[in-house]
Amino acid sequence: MKKFINKSAAALCCATAVLLTACTSTPTPSFDTNRPWHDISDSYERLTYEINIYNTEKGTIAEKRVKIATGEAVFTLEENVSTEDVARHTGLNMTWTVTYNDDADEKDRGLTDNIRSYVEWQTDSLVTAKVNKKVGLARREGEEKNNSYEINADYFAKKATRITFDKDGIEKQKTLSIPSGQYYDNEMMFYLARTSSISANTAYPFFMTNLFDCFETGKVNAYTMYVSTEADKITEHIGDWVKDFGIEKVTSDATGNEYYPVSCYDSSISINAERHGPPYRVSYSAVPFVSGEKEHKKIPVRISYDSYRSGIVAMRTEYVLTGCSFDKE
Repeated sequence: MKKFINKSAAALCCATAVLLTACTSTPTPSFDTNRPWHDISDSYERLTYEINIYNTEKGTIAEKRVKIATGEAVFTLEENVSTEDVARHTGLNMTWTVTYNDDADEKDRGLTDNIRSYVEWQTDSLVTAKVNKKVGLARREGEEKNNSYEINADYFAKKATRITFDKDGIEKQKTLSIPSGQYYDNEMMFYLARTSSISANTAYPFFMTNLFDCFETGKVNAYTMYVSTEADKITEHIGDWVKDFGIEKVTSDATGNEYYPVSCYDSSISINAERHGPPYRVSYSAVPFVSGEKEHKKIPVRISYDSYRSGIVAMRTEYVLTGCSFDKE
């Protein structure tokens, strides 16, 4: 991701941007023939997450880390939203909002940052058609640079535009030509990884384009990413609400308490070996979530990302699934 003056705001932005400066040969990704979000009809999926950002300078365990911000993220996917280029398109709308509390840095306290992103791709090929992303970062006291921006791109029209703002809020535009080709945009990252052939003890490459980075370098590149999955599955406990989606009940022999554990693939999404950086940790459900006749697979149940400073984990951002729906209201 690109560095911002404010480290807490940067933690939010890293949810949808990765620091990408190295490029390797184009990998051959292995994607599921049947997308894990596709059900019996044109699919709809809405995933809601609780966001928590922690100061982890004193340690990453629960007893030592300090919560400095809370918020919500919503990922809404809808298949066949348009057929502009004859091919069917799938749309993914994502929103993130976090507000900083009194344990955050003084300049952050009470402020709210938000990101809104929309990406559309060809349903069958996953090739990106268009992107719109708006990053709204609250101005901190004493901060001269305005770090908010907006990016619009039409990959088929071969053009992208970035809007930034000077310290007085005056808009500045920069355009970038996109060479002919097929691209997977960075805003699809969690879904590109999700539809990779994830299973225990696997590693699959995929590639994507980060337009923010492209504007910084002045050229468009595709970067190699890897989704790697540990041999052993893990269990996530995210609440009893999952029983409504077919997750089976378990009763503790010791206490008699009932709970609904979700078996998950312990996956990481990392940058190619030529450019090191902390990975995203994602727990993709190893069991399907079922609602009526609709079954969705490899739901991202938990997402986390660490930010480092001076060799230690200084901040951890976590997303925990709190609800989902497969029926459009």
